[in-house]
Amino acid sequence: MATVISSAARLRVPRPSRGARDLIARAASSSSNPGDGGESGDEGAYVVVFRGKEIRAKPGQRLRTALLLGGESPHNGGANAINCRGLGTCGTCAVEIVPSGAVTPRDWTDAERIRLNFPPHGPPGNSRLRLSCQVRLGGDCEVVKRDKFWGQGDDVLGPRRDDETEGMTTPPLGALEFLLDGDEWREGGALGTGLGLRRSGRSDDGER
Repeated sequence: MATVISSAARLRVPRPSRGARDLIARAASSSSNPGDGGESGDEGAYVVVFRGKEIRAKPGQRLRTALLLGGESPHNGGANAINCRGLGTCGTCAVEIVPSGAVTPRDWTDAERIRLNFPPHGPPGNSRLRLSCQVRLGGDCEVVKRDKFWGQGDDVLGPRRDDETEGMTTPPLGALEFLLDGDEWREGGALGTGLGLRRSGRSDDGER
């Protein structure tokens, strides 16, 4: 069972948690001082904090793609296998983004307007949600995921236990998870140095 934070947190203050703010600040410091442990190639990357974990992501990258390539998932349980792969029709990748202005577009897309007003999503709780497959990163942020299949629950999922692996394995369709993310395909991220090689344990110079 996933770790959760009390449902009392459902009226969340629209700012990153203290832990997320610390991770973002530390990551920013590391990026500006490579000699202090920053990873090469991270300069200019945004920091996404998801369930207590820090993920580095490219500016403008789709949030769903960034989470999956970072070894996490915006989907809960069976939704990791049963989802629309970025069409914006299933609603299972619904998350809260803090601050909300860290992604573009700032307002719901047409797909979000339709899906987030369709059960089990709906007013008033849907106003805090975005579909991670429909937004692109424009700054550092914390991504909040709630429980239940569509992420429509009241409980916020907290940091993972050491023995908890749900949502952290290779997506069922491998690189095909990003079929609808044209940028990822064009840049070779999902097929080259991204998911295909990183998850298999091979180096970037390994045989494809």
